[in-house]
Amino acid sequence: QFHPTGVYNLMTDGRVFLISEAVRGEGGVLKTIDGDPFMHRYDPRGCLAPRDVVARAIDREMKSSGKPYVYLDLTHLDPEWIKRRFPTIYKTCLDHGLDITKNPIPVAPAAHYLCGGIMVDTYGQTNIKRLFAAGEVAMTGVHGANRLASNSLLEAIVFSKRAAQMAGELEDFRFSPPQFHIGDEIPNYEQCFIRLKEIMSGNVGIVRNLDDLKKARGEILKMVRNIFGKNPSNPKAWEVKNMIITGFLITESALRRKESRGLHFLEDYPTEDKIFLKDTVIDSAQERHEIFSHR
Repeated sequence: QFHPTGVYNLMTDGRVFLISEAVRGEGGVLKTIDGDPFMHRYDPRGCLAPRDVVARAIDREMKSSGKPYVYLDLTHLDPEWIKRRFPTIYKTCLDHGLDITKNPIPVAPAAHYLCGGIMVDTYGQTNIKRLFAAGEVAMTGVHGANRLASNSLLEAIVFSKRAAQMAGELEDFRFSPPQFHIGDEIPNYEQCFIRLKEIMSGNVGIVRNLDDLKKARGEILKMVRNIFGKNPSNPKAWEVKNMIITGFLITESALRRKESRGLHFLEDYPTEDKIFLKDTVIDSAQERHEIFSHR
């Protein structure tokens, strides 16, 4: 899921600083670089449209103007009220040289939340005995094709607590893990990390099409083959390895879903198809790790 309004070129704690959707709810207006409101052209609800609709609209306006952002304007609102209503946003932007009571905020969509993940039951149990998954990494089924605001708390708190309780009730047992060889390094993993980000942002982003997805899959598949069977000693290399696999699965899933639904918008198939009114499930136990089924 992409959050529609991350502040352009403003990072806090290594992450894009997000402007709450409450800002639009309280009267903030999205405008083009030239200062023209544009959301009414995409949805009758204007700036109050769902975040995936808003993110796609911003993406299209950015591509049309050639600029890496649009504006979120609050300058028509009372300055003192803005400071009281959004103190953290006001202070953070001010600390970075932007007074949002006097100047519009440059914003662009930012990757925000992974709605899929490892399939679990309602207690966080995976298909591997005694292995639990909790939080954003888990696919609990509460999100569907999109994620409602704050629904992530269910995965972060409710399902995580259930997983912890269930794991705590398991009997102790002895386990002797097999020997695991470490040392097969991944060459140029830092360059792979940079290139993977470019591929995913450029070809598997907010608005997708089959040609771009196929190009992405081809290049990522080469990375997958390069890392297959390697067990590097560097933790960062392991992270990149996991990112490559996840990127491939996301891209392949997008190619298989020939429709547009929720967060997934495919220009070649811009409408919903009831055939795909299911979750895409990848079962690694089946042939070549690429067989898709639906539950």
